[in-house]
Amino acid sequence: MLVDNRGAPPALGALTFAGFNLTMALGRFTGGVVIQRYGRAPVLRVAGLLACTGVAALCLVNSTLIALLGALAWGSGFRWCSLRRCPQRARSRAGALGPLPW
Repeated sequence: MLVDNRGAPPALGALTFAGFNLTMALGRFTGGVVIQRYGRAPVLRVAGLLACTGVAALCLVNSTLIALLGALAWGSGFRWCSLRRCPQRARSRAGALGPLPW
């Protein structure tokens, strides 16, 4: 997206993808500790907001630096939001959030 749509150098596109993967890996390693400390529902709320904000920044903001930061936020939030590790319990995990505010 950065290279094709925004004219960024290919090296920056590769760096953005590497950063996305790095934040996903960090989220994978720290997710258990964060969930134990703060609880599943608050972490899921913050992670969803972080992932949505990252995707929005990557897609909508016309700044390469903001797009890079958006990809990092997306990777971090997406990893913590991962409900598919235990598909049989995914519905109960999502239900722990309670009613949606809208």
